[in-house]
Amino acid sequence: MRVPAVHRLRWFTLTGIVAIMLVTALVARIGRRTALDEFITLSESKNVALVQVFSNTGWPQVAPFVASVSGLSGNDVRLHPETATLRQAISAYLNGLSVLRMRIYTPNGVIVFSTDAAQTGAERGSDAGFLAARAGSVASELVGRGEIYPGEEAIEDRTILTSYVPIRRGGAVAPVEGVVQLYYDVAPALRTIDRGQRNLVLGVAGVLSILSTALFLVVAAAGRLLGHQYRELQRYGEEAGGAHAMIERRVQERTQELLAISRHLEVEVLKHQTEVGALEAQILYEPATGLPSRALLRDRLEQAVILGRRNGGSVALLVMECGTSDASDLAWDHRKVDGLARQVGARIRGALRKADTVARSGERGFAVLLAAAGDRAHALFVAGRIADALVPPFSVEDATVEAPVRIGIAIFPDHGDDPEMLIHRASLAMSVAQQAGSRVVVYAPEYDQRTARGFELMSQLRYGIEREELIAYYQPKLDLKTFAVVGVEALVRWQHPYRGLMLPGHFITMAEQTGLIKPLTLHVLKTALRQADSWCRAGLEMTVAVNLSAWILQDIRFPDEVAELLGASGVPPGRLELEITESVIMAEPLRAMDILSRLSRMGIRLSIDDFGAGYSSLGYLQQLPVQTIKIDKSFVVGATKDADSVILRSTIDLAHNLGLSVVAEGVESREVWDCLAALGCDTAQGYYISHPVPPDQLTRWLKESPWVVARVAGQMESPPS
Repeated sequence: MRVPAVHRLRWFTLTGIVAIMLVTALVARIGRRTALDEFITLSESKNVALVQVFSNTGWPQVAPFVASVSGLSGNDVRLHPETATLRQAISAYLNGLSVLRMRIYTPNGVIVFSTDAAQTGAERGSDAGFLAARAGSVASELVGRGEIYPGEEAIEDRTILTSYVPIRRGGAVAPVEGVVQLYYDVAPALRTIDRGQRNLVLGVAGVLSILSTALFLVVAAAGRLLGHQYRELQRYGEEAGGAHAMIERRVQERTQELLAISRHLEVEVLKHQTEVGALEAQILYEPATGLPSRALLRDRLEQAVILGRRNGGSVALLVMECGTSDASDLAWDHRKVDGLARQVGARIRGALRKADTVARSGERGFAVLLAAAGDRAHALFVAGRIADALVPPFSVEDATVEAPVRIGIAIFPDHGDDPEMLIHRASLAMSVAQQAGSRVVVYAPEYDQRTARGFELMSQLRYGIEREELIAYYQPKLDLKTFAVVGVEALVRWQHPYRGLMLPGHFITMAEQTGLIKPLTLHVLKTALRQADSWCRAGLEMTVAVNLSAWILQDIRFPDEVAELLGASGVPPGRLELEITESVIMAEPLRAMDILSRLSRMGIRLSIDDFGAGYSSLGYLQQLPVQTIKIDKSFVVGATKDADSVILRSTIDLAHNLGLSVVAEGVESREVWDCLAALGCDTAQGYYISHPVPPDQLTRWLKESPWVVARVAGQMESPPS
């Protein structure tokens, strides 16, 4: 006699054990791979940064020697009389660094320096890592315990990260002058990663195993009890054939009891499987939206690439980020952000096929995997459908929000043959889309070159600030009634040693993105105050204005630093004017208001720049401690037109009623000057008066220009022609 329910329980229990093993293996695989990839990337970046520092400081002394021995054999290099001197110099340079080992190669693969003196002169031109670095790429790998490189001694009881890094001077297109190989002992860090992963996996497996073991023991006990009762009833039946009906009844009763136990255990097994599924969902799915997580997306992308290699198919990866039109979105809490993300995810899902994957990759970031993508045209078609789906506004609690999207596309195998490369290049294409204001951009090789040039320019900007390559040009401001010069505006320029004079549009945004805007602003302030003091000593007293970035008004230390610069220069605070745009204030109004109030209490003049081009909030204008507004030049150039003239008159009257003075920037003709004067504007600035010029030229202009000469002579009844 068989009891099917008990057999089903055993089957469910075995299924639970298999599920535990699969989930545990998946947790271990995804967790360790993610942690190890991030660790290797971070360590490789550290090696590249160290070599970059070495190339800037130590390589100029090493390069001539490397160039002179590039054609020599390994033995000639080892016996060269300057080899020992080079070794002493570099060893002293490495003193105090956490580098385990370092080697320097000539372009033909000969070691000219090694912390292991016996390796000097060895020829390693065939090493894969060296060849990759000589080609211009960074090559890294982990060397496990007991592994041996050709021609090297065994590295025992250590796990080493070795990186081959090319040395270039002059940017990414410059030739490789040498290769540096660095070794770092990463065993302690890897042991920490492994220990954390092992504890997590053992904890999950342990808890689930205890539950499964308990269920299995209960099922086994029930089976043994049933078997014992069945055998007992059989014996009774053989001994008392006449009592068959009674035995059958008892068997049925026992069967019902065991079926009840079976149903209870079945519920427990299902509950256990539900808990396993919930744990899996926490790992593989983003909780706020229910969409696949980055870990699951990466795993599916890896499987799709493997399948594409096997079948010769293509895979498209779309990386996107949604902005918002709500000026107060920086103050949103996670509940609102997640609410918007759920709506965005639903619209994206509706634009895709069932076989495609949409994952949430960040607070407002999403990624779409198009399996069997077909070609570039299909990927662009799908991206267009997604962008169109996100055009209608979203309703988030009590707000209506637009969420414009920027999408970057990378396609396997055209743009990369591994998941990491596809993710990187799709993200790079998205960055290009954000910068260009385009909805969709497909990756192109020149984007990598543009990024490399950007990194090179960023490094040069950092040193340019230190070397005072950034200079200030000055543009005068004139009183529209008296024609007197009432102030100047300091405009930064970069006197680049190779590219010549660069305007701020080429480097200000990069400075804001890299954190260099703070030292750049302080440098311009210091330069402008020093020049203001020089003019004051020459009897030319006027205000000097400096523009502030949005990033500066988020730094609570900035007012104290301005106070230090004023104290060091000796310039009265009233001679300094700081110009900020409306959008800078609206980005984070409470903090900006606090910093502006502190600056105003110091006696510094404050001005709203580009007024009318941003939010133009009258409420904030009344609350701000400002003395001046500068009307945006987009309104000034059309001053002679009726529509713009009405706007200008209203703006000027409003400012005067609030006790503010008005500056018009972008004055480029006599007609615009006359119109502004008739409208009651206070001050003018623009090419009609003077272009921005270096301080020495402005000093001459202040003494010799037709404006100044005629005014001093008392003959200034109208502007000069």
